[in-house]
Amino acid sequence: MNPTLTLLFPWVAGVFGLLLGSLYTICVHRYLSGAPLLPLRPVCPQCTVPLRWYDTIPLLGYALLRGRCRTCRRPIGIRYPLLELASCLWAAFAAMEYGPSPQWVVLMAEGGILIVASSIDVERYLLPDILTLPGAGIAIAVSMLVMGMSPLQVLGGSMAGAGLFWLLQRAYRMVSGMQGIGTGDVKLMLMLGAMCGLEGLPVLITVAGVAALLVHALVSLLGRRYAVHAMIPFGPFLSFGGMVQVLWGGQITRMLS
Repeated sequence: MNPTLTLLFPWVAGVFGLLLGSLYTICVHRYLSGAPLLPLRPVCPQCTVPLRWYDTIPLLGYALLRGRCRTCRRPIGIRYPLLELASCLWAAFAAMEYGPSPQWVVLMAEGGILIVASSIDVERYLLPDILTLPGAGIAIAVSMLVMGMSPLQVLGGSMAGAGLFWLLQRAYRMVSGMQGIGTGDVKLMLMLGAMCGLEGLPVLITVAGVAALLVHALVSLLGRRYAVHAMIPFGPFLSFGGMVQVLWGGQITRMLS
């Protein structure tokens, strides 16, 4: 590969990720508000006035507006720049690992589903079937056809991941009488298990669990108004664990072996 292209592609990919992130914010807002997805013209989430083109520049527009709508002056919400930043980082890191390749294109599609689904989960404690189930089908197909994984790894990872979380869900409900793991997490694992493969499940689950514990500890330390047993959506942590496994799972496994 051309060395210049290798050097520049992650930067180009990061900019592309920012633009996609801006699109993801619209998708998340429209889903949460119940508004139709089209047209995609961005509007203020509070007063619904269409934003000017320069207000929609990823990250920069939010910073220049200081997080408030130009028209109604009400807060826009930190979710928007965070989504754009997450999409940028995913695109750039995937570009570093896979370069300009069909694998990178596949990861962009899968990452977009995970980012949008995780953002909705944070807001509503809900992982929509319209994202997780098609995402699982896409992941199963492209993992075998594009990523070069064997059917055993892909199907085994999908079934084992979803099956494990289904068993954990039932066991927790039997012991505590409460819902600890949502069915959306089980369906999400169909997708993540196919993305990571059977051998990638340990890294995925370990990273997700450690990240969730750290965030839960941080939330518990913020003050008395946060309960020790505060609900924390697990979908974003599973997605994070899957992304880490896809990008660096091999290196992590070698370091620990």
